[in-house]
Amino acid sequence: MEYQGRTQSYVKLSNQRLILGILFKKGSLSRADLAKLLNSSKPTVSKNVESLLEMNMVLEIGKANSKIGKKAILIDINPDYGYILAIDLSKDKVKMVISNLKGEWLNYKETVLNELVSIEEELENFIKFNKKVKTLIQQIVIAYPGVVRDDDTFHLVNFKRKENILQSTIKYIEEVFDKKPAIKNDINLAIIAEKEADAYKNKKNIYYISGDVGIGSGIIINDQLFEGDRNAAGEIGFIMPVGKGKDTYVTIEERIGMHALLNRYELCTDEKVNYDTLKERILSGDTVGERLYQDVVEQLSVAISSVVAILDIQTVIVVGRLFKLKVTMIDDLRERINQITPLKTNVEFGTIKDAILKGAIQIGIKKMMTSMIK
Repeated sequence: MEYQGRTQSYVKLSNQRLILGILFKKGSLSRADLAKLLNSSKPTVSKNVESLLEMNMVLEIGKANSKIGKKAILIDINPDYGYILAIDLSKDKVKMVISNLKGEWLNYKETVLNELVSIEEELENFIKFNKKVKTLIQQIVIAYPGVVRDDDTFHLVNFKRKENILQSTIKYIEEVFDKKPAIKNDINLAIIAEKEADAYKNKKNIYYISGDVGIGSGIIINDQLFEGDRNAAGEIGFIMPVGKGKDTYVTIEERIGMHALLNRYELCTDEKVNYDTLKERILSGDTVGERLYQDVVEQLSVAISSVVAILDIQTVIVVGRLFKLKVTMIDDLRERINQITPLKTNVEFGTIKDAILKGAIQIGIKKMMTSMIK
C-alpha cells in the first residue's frame, strides 16, 4: 500500500494506519524517518502523527542518539493503549496470557481443568489481578485444536470436552467483556509465530506439523497463512495411510498419534506403557517399539512428501513428542522424504517456545491495530 498525501477523511485514516503499521514493524522512529519510509513530506506525516498523539495511540519517547545536528524526537506505539487476552485450549493445560501492544507479557497462568476447577473460575481469577488491566483488554483470541469456520458454526475436535470448554469460554467472555472473541486453530497460530522468528522470517513458504496426541499442520504460502475454503487447510490428521479397518477408514492420526501408538504397543505386548517408557523401548532396540517407530517415520514421510510435491514447499517445521521418539528422527525423516520425492526438503525443529500463545497475541495486535483507526 502506498502512503497517500491527499486530505480526504478516508485517506487520512489510511495514512494513520500506515504509520501505526510501520511503528509496529520497525519500532521507534522520528517523523523524518517515517516520512522517508512512507515516501511522503514531513509536514504531512507530522500532521497525522499529531492526531495519533492526541488519541494517545502513539507516544513521544525521547530523542534519538544522533551525534550530528539537532536530535530528533522518537515516536513509538503506546504499549498500554490496549491489551490482548490470549487463551490456549489446545493441550491438557489451559494457558492464559495478557499482553500489551508490544507483545510483552503482563500476566501468565496455566492450569489443568478438572471436575473441581472450571474455565470460568480460572479466567475470573486470572483477570481480576488488576482492575485497570481488565478494562484495557480490547482483543481476545482463543487457540482451539480443531477447525473453526469464520461464522463459528463448526468446531471439529477429537475430544468433546474441548468443545464444551470452548463454549464455556466464549460464553464467559461475551458476558464479562461484552466482546466476541476470535477463535483460531492452534497450529495456524503457531506457524504465524514461527514465521516471525529470525530463522524463518525470509521463508516465503513453510509447512508446519505438530505431532502429539493429535497430528495437525499449518501452511504459509507467499508469506500468507493459507486456511482454505472452510479454514481446514493443513488437517494432515485426516490423511488415510492404510485401507479399511473394521468399520471405517483409518486416518494417520488414528494410526500414529500418541494415544494410538501406546495402544498398539499394548496390543502387541500386553503391557501398558506411557510415552517415556515407549521412547526408552525404542532407544533400547525393542522389537515392537522399533517397528512402531519405523511406521511413524514412514507414514509421516509419505504425508509430508505429498504436501511438498503438490505445493512445492521446501521448509518443513516439526514440533511435538512424536518427532522426539529418537534423537535421529529428523535425519531419518529427511532421508526417507528425499527418497520419496526428488524435491529436496529441509525438515527442522520449531524454534519458538509457547508459539501458539505468541501467534494468538500477534493476531490480537493486528486486529487491534485495525480497530484503533476507524
